[in-house]
Amino acid sequence: MRKTLAGMLCLLAMAGNSMAGESYQDWWWNPSLDGMGWNVGQQGNVLVVSWYHYDAQGNATFLLMAGALNGNTLTGDLSRSTGPLPGAGYDPNNVGSATVGTATLTFNSSNSATFDYAFDGLSGSIQLQRFTFAAELVSGAWAFANFGSSTGCLSAANNGTVRETGTASFVLSGNTLTQSFVFDEGDTASFDLSVTKSGSSYSGNGTWTATDGGANLSGNVTVTNLRVVGDFMTMDYVATTVVGETCINSGSVTARR
Repeated sequence: MRKTLAGMLCLLAMAGNSMAGESYQDWWWNPSLDGMGWNVGQQGNVLVVSWYHYDAQGNATFLLMAGALNGNTLTGDLSRSTGPLPGAGYDPNNVGSATVGTATLTFNSSNSATFDYAFDGLSGSIQLQRFTFAAELVSGAWAFANFGSSTGCLSAANNGTVRETGTASFVLSGNTLTQSFVFDEGDTASFDLSVTKSGSSYSGNGTWTATDGGANLSGNVTVTNLRVVGDFMTMDYVATTVVGETCINSGSVTARR
């Protein structure tokens, strides 16, 4: 049972980092403050944040902050850079940077954050969410690998580490994701998932059904950080078995076209 359930959950993979680390890399904004935005770049545990907005004269400008995450929070100096126009004669020696304030960026969840700032005599707090401007190509055929664990199973043999592979067919239509898939050991499964997209990340809830050596299984699942990057998918998941077991399954998935 453990292999079939976890493998079925793998096929929910659409995009995101593994459970080993949250990915906040994306464009962020506040819909009520159209015209300004935050570009969050992430490499490992280090973030660089560029805040695009307008100055007191209404001119486009930006401030930068960077540093290592402390849990779900980044605190650092805000700096403003100046330099020459691009083009012939550009001299990087004329680029300068000055600290003008401080800020704290707190990620309240995978898809929401709070930006507290103080600079140039100004201060405030802004609620942020990921900015969505494109849809990734989710539908198609995928090969996947799942890395997770099962706990709380009625059968002790079903508890423990999960490592498995297989192939799947994904169909994303509107906010509904449907899949059929085959595990390497020959079992099959299918599910229906209602998803929402926030920036480059999908999340959603749904149900699954599967057969494992003739046994019928079903349950509920929540997925987060579903992402597509080129021909690759990743995601995090937490699921429960309602019929056939009482397991709680969690882990991360990678997939390739």
